[in-house]
Amino acid sequence: MSILCQPLLYINPIDSVAANSLVVPTSSGYYNVFVNGTLQRGGLTTLSATNLIINTGLIVGATVVIEVINFNSSASSTSVNNVTVTTTISD
Repeated sequence: MSILCQPLLYINPIDSVAANSLVVPTSSGYYNVFVNGTLQRGGLTTLSATNLIINTGLIVGATVVIEVINFNSSASSTSVNNVTVTTTISD
């Protein structure tokens, strides 16, 4: 049984986001879904910017929380010429 949830308002810790503007994870991120405080098993849900599909039975009035985690995958380095490094190993 599939249940399509389209909340009127999605609340994140920073500000409110209108329905059809759900936050989705980037390619390096992931999301968790909690129903009544219980983390749901992977593969039972599908999240898009417009809806959350939960492929399991829900009781009317159940609380559903979506946690989205995105990682910033950028890095930088600076090359420096003529640098001397001394390594000391001691017990």
